[in-house]
Amino acid sequence: GWGRAAEPLADGFHTYAVDWTPGCLRFSLDGRTTGFVDLDREPRLRRALDGPVDIRLNLQVGSSYWGRLDPERPGTTGLPATFEIDHVRVFRPRPARD
Repeated sequence: GWGRAAEPLADGFHTYAVDWTPGCLRFSLDGRTTGFVDLDREPRLRRALDGPVDIRLNLQVGSSYWGRLDPERPGTTGLPATFEIDHVRVFRPRPARD
């Protein structure tokens, strides 16, 4: 999981990262590892990463997967909201050499 931040994530800028090596995806928040995926155990994901990859950055609030907004507590999600991104850097690992 993401763990508990010392301050709400919305109170400042943070660095989210996905380090992609030939065998693993490592996810981190502000330099701390939050999870990883072993690509040897996820052949479908490995195949998906073999071709072109799109990056989607969005400010999604509520869904059937993450949970719907609570109409009894409307103040728990500050809307309208602003999604500010300073920059995005992408590096793709070099293919393994035989």
